[in-house]
Amino acid sequence: FGILRSADSQAGGQRRSGCGSCRLGPERLDRGLDETQRTRSAHNDEVKSLLVCACLLALSGCAAFFPPSERHSRTPRRIERSAPAGPLLAGAAEVDLTPRGEPVYMAGYKILKQNESVDGSITARAIAVARGELRAVVVGCDLIGLHHYQVEEVRRRLSPLISPNQVLVACTHNHAGPDTLGMWGLPPLMSGLDEEVTEQVLSGIVRAAELAISRLEPARLRWGEVEAPLLGVSKNRREPTLIDRRVTSVAFDREDGSPIATLVHFACHPETIGSSNTLADHSRAS
Repeated sequence: FGILRSADSQAGGQRRSGCGSCRLGPERLDRGLDETQRTRSAHNDEVKSLLVCACLLALSGCAAFFPPSERHSRTPRRIERSAPAGPLLAGAAEVDLTPRGEPVYMAGYKILKQNESVDGSITARAIAVARGELRAVVVGCDLIGLHHYQVEEVRRRLSPLISPNQVLVACTHNHAGPDTLGMWGLPPLMSGLDEEVTEQVLSGIVRAAELAISRLEPARLRWGEVEAPLLGVSKNRREPTLIDRRVTSVAFDREDGSPIATLVHFACHPETIGSSNTLADHSRAS
């Protein structure tokens, strides 16, 4: 009826509009209704377009946070190195990564979830091995994950001590730790990354690797593989019988038999505390 009133006023106000006193002819009324429907249709199309744009923006959240230049831009290549005969050296270190200041966004279960307390510690644990001039470092972190550019920054900082392609950084996919990927803030509007926590994490990983390298000493290597029980350790909710049960272990001992470090590999998606967690190292506890 607002359109009908507008048309009436343009005609000099000779006719008055309204539900009870409308004296417009059928053709004029039909034309006004058609215009109203077209306007509403155009408005609905605009709303739909905005919703589509919002969905596309949400789906491109990762790209919004991390431009392509900062993501992994190449296919990883296999690197093989051989060392001359000589004594095997190994060293290990552990560095605390736990944020203990202001609450941080947690990496899992829902967005905008911050920790209420700290229960346990999350750490970076490094093993360094060397023979002759060849070195390698593996760092395991109790984190949800790290982006490629973050790992590259760790390698850059370690480059005075070791070649970047000889540094491996792995994460346990810990949902009870801080958001180190930026996915649990309010994507794509707000990242869950905290700059101070990110720097603490990267510095801690570098420090663990540096300490492990500085502690290199003669070592003996032991290796073994077993199968975990079919039930009670891990499960596959989608394909119950499809489970990688292999547990691989590599142990580094001193010459007197005392342990330096043990590297354990077992494929699973660790969730042992659940959605009510605070800031605990559940991957390591399991």
